[in-house]
Amino acid sequence: MQPENKPVVSDRMNCTITGRKPDRPQFASEFVSEHDNEIALEREYFIVQHNDMVQKQRFALGKNAGNSLSVTEEKVLAYLISKIKPESTSLEPVEMDIKTFCEVCGLGKGSTDNCYPQVKAAVDKLARRVMWLYDDATKSETTVRYIDRVTMYKRSGRIRISFDPMLEPYLINLAGNYFQFSYHNILAMSSKYSIQLYKLLKSYYFRYPSLRISIEELKASLDATKYVKISHVKEKVIEPALHDINAYSDLSVTVEYEKTGRSIAHVIFTMKSLEDSKSQESIREAQRRYYNTERALDPAFEIFDRFF
Repeated sequence: MQPENKPVVSDRMNCTITGRKPDRPQFASEFVSEHDNEIALEREYFIVQHNDMVQKQRFALGKNAGNSLSVTEEKVLAYLISKIKPESTSLEPVEMDIKTFCEVCGLGKGSTDNCYPQVKAAVDKLARRVMWLYDDATKSETTVRYIDRVTMYKRSGRIRISFDPMLEPYLINLAGNYFQFSYHNILAMSSKYSIQLYKLLKSYYFRYPSLRISIEELKASLDATKYVKISHVKEKVIEPALHDINAYSDLSVTVEYEKTGRSIAHVIFTMKSLEDSKSQESIREAQRRYYNTERALDPAFEIFDRFF
């Protein structure tokens, strides 16, 4: 992975990590109740993590390839990370309301009893996931789980989740080498590659406006090694991901393909941060996806059907 050597001028190193934006939620005008405004505010929380948690992660190869997080799992994990308190000095469990959890992550709406099985199924799947993190210093790879323990309190409608302790250096005490984004930037995305590529680009953006990466390394980073033909990589991975990123996130990204001989060997992503909100049309589409089409967007939701 070779970032283009053109530094971006940014006050990123001087900014303060914060748990939520102080101003009105971006989507507040779309809601009519205090409860819905609170859900909108939850979606303004920041997800803050070490760059290496994205740049150094790898997934199983061969017959076990395709083991990266689903769209739903990516959104659930992001929400859990957003609940870590900015002032935390150790990786402590996070606790939240089950119904709020369910609605913020787009798992459904309704009573706590209705949300309970959906949230349980989502965290159960996430708890089974494993990633490999590469360490440059020791030239080693280590398996890391996302979740260590989950306890659900049905009587009080609360859930308590402990992260894998191995994640502490990637989520706590991040001295400059981190990136952050608001939760709503990924919630309308329909492809796991969209979320993974967005996070990868964000992890490089504040140092470099462009990222040059080989096709093979891009596939490894996004768990897309099953696509052999470059045409399939473009059609199934890059193009859908850039559509979502440009439509719903705070980045505007263009792509160029660089050939070695007659074959495309590298991809160059050029990024621009958007200070203004997306168009009202994009915001309305994000709202539609939040509430009406999550099942259609993510096959992982099939696991919930047996509960209804």
